[in-house]
Amino acid sequence: MCHIHPMNIRQMDLNILAGFETLITERSVSGAARRMRLSQPAMSNLLSRLRKTFDDPLFERADRRMAPTARARQLAAPISEALNIIRKAIDEKPSFDPATADARFSIATTDYAEVVLLPGVLRALKRAAPKVTLQVKRLNGIFDLPTAELEDCDFALGFFPLPLPPGAGINGTALFQERFVGVINKRYRGTQGKFKLRQFLSLEHIRVNYSAEGPGLIGDAVQKIDRRRKVGLIVPHLVTVPFLAAQSEMLGIVPLGLARALRRPLGLRILELPVELPPLTMSLAWHERHQHDAAHRWFREFVAPVARG
Repeated sequence: MCHIHPMNIRQMDLNILAGFETLITERSVSGAARRMRLSQPAMSNLLSRLRKTFDDPLFERADRRMAPTARARQLAAPISEALNIIRKAIDEKPSFDPATADARFSIATTDYAEVVLLPGVLRALKRAAPKVTLQVKRLNGIFDLPTAELEDCDFALGFFPLPLPPGAGINGTALFQERFVGVINKRYRGTQGKFKLRQFLSLEHIRVNYSAEGPGLIGDAVQKIDRRRKVGLIVPHLVTVPFLAAQSEMLGIVPLGLARALRRPLGLRILELPVELPPLTMSLAWHERHQHDAAHRWFREFVAPVARG
């Protein structure tokens, strides 16, 4: 191995190592200068720096050529090996082979996505990347920018507004839009035919308490038409709403994907709402430090069409 004096390591750069490698090959200052596309004075200066760095003449004149000293011959192989490792690292493009990769991705997401999206993602993942596993973590704010979560997780999957604010250090892509529908026990007879506003307001509602204050998305929509809804139950989780609606005469209001996933198992009826609610955008977000990572890029490009499908 080559040993460089610790006083000089901070002055080391690749140019003088590349110059040393070229001098070993050419055995001539002028030949090395031509090969490195330097002037002869510049090449001579580089040789002086090499001699100072290694505290050795390195090359001595013998006839018309420069003969390497014992120290130069000792340095030749490790310097060439080190430069080849650096060249390979620079030239090699990072790759990710899903068929053989043994990797884990962590995703911060909601109970909605766990029920609606993860089953399809897992099925597709087992076909495309059988050794890749997922670790799902809780997404704290269903509509908030997942800044804290992306400090620890590879991805966040939720109803984030796009475009994401500049300067946040987060990149994202929209996967699909989801609209709200009502769900109620299919044996409940008070909702036959078209679901009218009068029926909507007469039922007790199951409210999901996303935030501690304010009426929420649905309460806002009802207030806009100068009405108030009857809230019979407040729960902290969206995914429990269809289960509770199926075992009561209360109305649940959930995204359509969740209603479709649980309609048959729970015996639910899906109702088109008589109030206008803004659609939700399901988005995938990641920290910009992962933007050019080959494994992350593969997963982003894999998840998007599966989720949209």
